[in-house]
Amino acid sequence: MTNPSKPSKKHHYVPKVILKRFYHSGSSLYYCERNTPRKGVQNRNIESVFRRTNYNSLEYDDGSKDDRLEKFFAHKLDNFIPEWTGVFERALKSGRVEFPSLQSRHRFIQFFYCHAKRTPDFLDPLVQDVANETFSEKGIAELETRLRRLSISEQMLVRSPDFQNRTLRNARVENLSRQSEEVLSRLMGMKVIVASPARRNQSFLVGSKPVVRFEDYPFQELGEEGVEMWTTFAPNLAVEFVAGPTPSDCMLLDSKMVRQLNTTLAKNSRAIASHSRELLTSISKAKWTDF
Repeated sequence: MTNPSKPSKKHHYVPKVILKRFYHSGSSLYYCERNTPRKGVQNRNIESVFRRTNYNSLEYDDGSKDDRLEKFFAHKLDNFIPEWTGVFERALKSGRVEFPSLQSRHRFIQFFYCHAKRTPDFLDPLVQDVANETFSEKGIAELETRLRRLSISEQMLVRSPDFQNRTLRNARVENLSRQSEEVLSRLMGMKVIVASPARRNQSFLVGSKPVVRFEDYPFQELGEEGVEMWTTFAPNLAVEFVAGPTPSDCMLLDSKMVRQLNTTLAKNSRAIASHSRELLTSISKAKWTDF
């Protein structure tokens, strides 16, 4: 866990406790990136993947960091992952997902919500849109219209890359720290399903955008029947939120469904990892274009 007296620097947006389940040996997994296909599938330590420095820290004017959000993730959510993994593994045998308490289920819903949002693959495009709008000349002019004319020094500050980067980073962290009660409520009303590949020689991968959504038709609301939200917890374990009744809390996925989940994860992610070199090679050879 994070030392509470010292701000942490390495922030894994896919928790290490999940990445450890995808080891092929020791503390290594196979890893490849969309933007560097020539590197192919690499053997990487989990300390070096799916993380950014000070990613969930606020930065003050004096350069000091406040990593309370990262500590919240580490202490209040991620440390429950072994407990939930046990719940899901037992479900593969019993056919029933049984959390030890209602609080545990609520925490998992909160984790799942953050798991979908805390990745740069989700947040970076949104931050870039805000940057393009806020720090354009039009955006600065609108700021002056709403407030007052900026002094020369203030104009220089607003146009400073350091100021812009710090402002955007802090805005992103502040936004991530606020959770939508509406979305959490909709997830609360959905059912948790556990899935595993039907064939033992197949497995799941993990993506830098670890949650994917499937729907029967575009623009369906979360919580409607036909909307599914998936994430992978281990090579043999995926978890789904689904609306409506289901005959069981557990399902086996055929080869086509396993491929669909893996390729969708890859399509949405800038990087993917697995305990299987063959699986990543199959995906990377297609250069993320075979979906």
